[in-house]
Amino acid sequence: MKTLVKKILNFSIKGSIDYLKRKKRATTLQQGFERLSTAYITKTKQPKLQIGTGLNVLEGWLNTDLEPSSDKIAFLDASKRFPFKDNSFDFIFSEHIFEHLKFNESCNMISECLRVLKPNGVLRIAIPSAEFLFKIYENPELPIHKEYIKWATEAFCPDVTAVLDNEKNYSEIYVINNFYRDWGHEILHNYASLEKLLLKLKFSSVDRKEIGVSDFQEICNMEKHGTIIPERLNKLETIVVEAKKTVSN
Repeated sequence: MKTLVKKILNFSIKGSIDYLKRKKRATTLQQGFERLSTAYITKTKQPKLQIGTGLNVLEGWLNTDLEPSSDKIAFLDASKRFPFKDNSFDFIFSEHIFEHLKFNESCNMISECLRVLKPNGVLRIAIPSAEFLFKIYENPELPIHKEYIKWATEAFCPDVTAVLDNEKNYSEIYVINNFYRDWGHEILHNYASLEKLLLKLKFSSVDRKEIGVSDFQEICNMEKHGTIIPERLNKLETIVVEAKKTVSN
């Protein structure tokens, strides 16, 4: 009986400590958000929001992330309602974040981006595309595909390389399987599926863009995923879209 009571007390104490830690963290994040966002929005003539900053802190932008890595980045959960007023931002940028959201969460992110964008505002999203996986499957012997298969297998599939210890034995199948399962990926879009979703959720137009290229100077040369993986392979796997919010009179 004493052992049971002790276990219950220990469980209760641990639960209380964990709750207090979560509450303290939530308070700290909220205070940090209010400090950064209030100062930014009130002082910036052309507000720009980055969702999922990681280490890519952009000068002149309100940089946000689910797990802020510094006091220059504000907390934002893209799966929840954004704590901003309607029509707050001219531009929104997000790179390699959208694929980590479940379907309902991704719909929320799109709807909230639409809401907080100003009329004629632009959302720019860079994501890994399912298209490149299909192309690798269809033509694995293409030199760039062979390069990607070797790189991805040796970088992310140690169990495979332990058995298939020569690149001649590597298979695109392992790379494709890993890409769908690894890094917290939830949904991989191609351009057509992302375009349909953006239009369905009321963006007025959607265009496919090259990495670093935009008709708007403010959102040129934004993507940095090519500094994390080889740029040549980043161009193979990444697609970029821009969606415009237009409000009819």
